[in-house]
Amino acid sequence: MAETNDSTAPIGENAPLSRRAKILFGAGLFCVVAGIAGLFFYGITHLTAAAPLSNSTLQERLEATRLGQDIQDNGSDNFTKEITQAELTDSADPPEGMEDLDGDGVMDFNGPDYRYYAFETPFVSNLDNSKKLITLELSLLIKRPAFFVDGALEDLMKLSPAMRSRILEYLATLSPDVLKTRADREALAENIRRLLNDYLKADESNDEDGILAVQILKMVVA
Repeated sequence: MAETNDSTAPIGENAPLSRRAKILFGAGLFCVVAGIAGLFFYGITHLTAAAPLSNSTLQERLEATRLGQDIQDNGSDNFTKEITQAELTDSADPPEGMEDLDGDGVMDFNGPDYRYYAFETPFVSNLDNSKKLITLELSLLIKRPAFFVDGALEDLMKLSPAMRSRILEYLATLSPDVLKTRADREALAENIRRLLNDYLKADESNDEDGILAVQILKMVVA
């Protein structure tokens, strides 16, 4: 029994030494890894960092160049502001051909403008005391201040059915004898213009009221 106890004593003493060895080995391995990682990080930081300027003269030149660029940029901004201010000042004056027509404080275009209104379908009518027909294609010319011309054109479109009815009534009173020559054609256009202006209650003395001219696009008497 005494011999058995002697043989087991060294095993109990060696067990703590084995645990210390493992701890020391792990600590050493950690230090090695940490050292390698530190060197790697230092190398990366050192390579990517900007190199310091060792030449003071070169640094002064760079600073002077940077200052000149800042002055140039500021000058450009000021020049742009001056141009913008000048444009705003010019735009404050009303352009030629504009006037506050309706008194709302907004400048309106008052220069004359022209528009044509063409009837979509031709006029076809019997002639007086004749078996002949007249086929007529017409367009109307109006003159208005530019600000109002589109509205006047829309009014003509709305009144188109009524104007067509009056033109057809007038054509039915004509005879073929008054539709032969170029002068007859011009007289026809003028008579239609006056007929329409009478319907529109236009001022004949004002060329910016009513119908300015009637254009005969096509006329066939057959």
